[in-house]
Amino acid sequence: MTQAQALSTRGQPYELVTISNAKPPPGQSGADWHAYEIAQGKNVIRGCRRGPLKDVTLAVEDMVEQLNERRLGRYGRAKRAPAAKK
Repeated sequence: MTQAQALSTRGQPYELVTISNAKPPPGQSGADWHAYEIAQGKNVIRGCRRGPLKDVTLAVEDMVEQLNERRLGRYGRAKRAPAAKK
């Protein structure tokens, strides 16, 4: 099964929609905040992150990649050893 086929069988992939300048969250200071949106179909993840636009973009793109890898089962649970019999 190709990656594209695997993606289609597990719903839509996560995609970075927007990154824009933002005001600091309540209780925070600084002028280098960015708001982002990640979407998967109708589901939307909104967040904010502090830092230069280039760094924030790389971090959010990494999040999107990890979310999609998780969808494909690449970050599955570790297999547990059976419990010892008493």
